[in-house]
Amino acid sequence: MNIRDLKRRVVRSARRTRALPEWRRLARHCDDGDDLGRLARAVIWARDPSPDATELTRIHAIEARRYELLSSDESVSFVDHGAISPDSDLSEEEMYEGTTRTIPLSKVAAASKPQADAWYLYSLVREFAPRTAIEMGTCVGISAAYQFAAMARSGQGRLVTMEGGESVAKIAEETLRGLGYDNFEIVVGRHQDTLPAVLAANAPIDFAFVDGDHAESTTATYQDQILERAADRAVIFHDDIRWSGGMVRTWQHICDSRSAVRAVVDLYTVGVCLVDKSHVGPPTIFRLHP
Repeated sequence: MNIRDLKRRVVRSARRTRALPEWRRLARHCDDGDDLGRLARAVIWARDPSPDATELTRIHAIEARRYELLSSDESVSFVDHGAISPDSDLSEEEMYEGTTRTIPLSKVAAASKPQADAWYLYSLVREFAPRTAIEMGTCVGISAAYQFAAMARSGQGRLVTMEGGESVAKIAEETLRGLGYDNFEIVVGRHQDTLPAVLAANAPIDFAFVDGDHAESTTATYQDQILERAADRAVIFHDDIRWSGGMVRTWQHICDSRSAVRAVVDLYTVGVCLVDKSHVGPPTIFRLHP
């Protein structure tokens, strides 16, 4: 990876945004030989990705599967333990109990990470090459497949992914096996119930993707639980950080951390925490959006 080219590309791609100074500030760390340098390189590469031919083949296969699911005329029934919508007034007890839903599979697939955000997920796994990764919110397996594609490049990595709906988890398994990935475990159940056991069985966690129930109190709890079981240096990737007022407050709580989080990258819809358990004090924050 040519660092000089990376810096040129980020200036070119971010030139028309008011966040250009922040992108430049992050780019100054590309030459660093530590985890902050790796974070900078991963984020900047993902903004303007330049995958090689082998990577493109893997990504095209994932996107073909996404298109297949988006084109489906089938429906799927499952119990949803999440907030369902940003303006939901469901209580924690109601979310825990769950809501039975029957919706088009195409709508479920549409909730998967769009490719622009999936590139960030891919690039972080590509750069940090985690041995053990967890994912909260498998959906139909698209984000998991992006992580596996990055693991295939590094030649290592195992993923434990958690999904609340059993029928959705089965579709995700079809996705991953159909793409040739098999070093994974799908754990079905409420995240509140499954996360502690998953963390205990797989610690230390090198990489976590949090895309769970989108409830304010539980998401903050998940962050704390993952931090406790994370490796001394790790990455936590949060989705939908501005999905609702509660998620905005949760993200602010994470940014206000005073220990264990060395740096935070805010990409508006998603956010990245660089964990360093030796770090004391507030994180360095890069707000890469207007």
